[in-house]
Amino acid sequence: MFNLGMWLTILGGGSFVLNLVDMEFKLLMLIDMFGPLVGNCIRIGLITIGVALMATELILRRRASLLEASELSEPATTSQSAS
Repeated sequence: MFNLGMWLTILGGGSFVLNLVDMEFKLLMLIDMFGPLVGNCIRIGLITIGVALMATELILRRRASLLEASELSEPATTSQSAS
């Protein structure tokens, strides 16, 4: 998920910068077919979704590592049944 977010961010940001100098990625050439405003909105959307995916992955990794660390630090308790 992190890699997908990184690629979306790179494509959206690169497309935004290249559009300022009248160039474009071949992969994203069709987004300007709907007009410059819609094209820029799609580029900003790609960047936003990419950053959100990367942030989500980092949060999930951190939460998993904290959960793992808390499980390792808790002493193992065994229940003894009374006879």
